[in-house]
Amino acid sequence: TAQQVRSLTKKRVEVVPSQTIPQGIAAILAFSYEASFEDNVAAMERALAGVQTIEVTNAVRSTRINGMQIEEGQAIALLDDQLVSATDSYRDALLQALKKARTEGLEVATIYYGAGVSREEADAVAESVRQVLPEIEVELIEGGQPHYNYIVSLE
Repeated sequence: TAQQVRSLTKKRVEVVPSQTIPQGIAAILAFSYEASFEDNVAAMERALAGVQTIEVTNAVRSTRINGMQIEEGQAIALLDDQLVSATDSYRDALLQALKKARTEGLEVATIYYGAGVSREEADAVAESVRQVLPEIEVELIEGGQPHYNYIVSLE
């Protein structure tokens, strides 16, 4: 849909094709009002390329994917849109996904917790992430997203 904007305006438009919310946020944060159009596009593309995304939700049906048997209602985690974990706990699903992420060179993990997650539960999950990745900064943000318990940006 965003690509159609070019045909609707005479203004110069470039679409930076993010696939996840954390990629989009990273691209927006890379924008500089002082930079040229070309430099901004390049910086935004570099920013989103450096982001890994973990999304934690629950399975809507029972199935078998990537050699994993998943039961309806189980907590599942996707790492860059690939199913990597299915467990009975959102925290465990997230931690299992972290173990499969590229952690070398990471500086920050930003955890956006969803509408159905209490602050206390989110704090406990953030502390677990700090224990698994003690060398990086862990930020916790109330995202309020309705379908994902956690969305994690790894940069």
